[in-house]
Amino acid sequence: AAKIKVKDFKSKRPSKKALWQRDSGTCQYCSKSVTISNATIDHVIPKSRGGGHTWENLVIACSKCNGKKGSRLLEECSMTLNKEPERPNGLFLPVLG
Repeated sequence: AAKIKVKDFKSKRPSKKALWQRDSGTCQYCSKSVTISNATIDHVIPKSRGGGHTWENLVIACSKCNGKKGSRLLEECSMTLNKEPERPNGLFLPVLG
């Protein structure tokens, strides 16, 4: 399992590794398991529409779902999130696999 330091969850700009851990290595749209190397970061509210690079606006997605969503809002592409993205509260257990 990837080693994550506590500081990774407190940073203002979450890393791909930290997001992958928070989302349990699962696409937040289709629930497909993705490796960290195949995972993509999706902005729930696209950057082109004012969405930020924050814990609350980023999720891990498979490349197929990320491509399907593109720069659209969820309601524009009939997609839903499995869970609302949020900042980890500090105590976070890594995914073992």
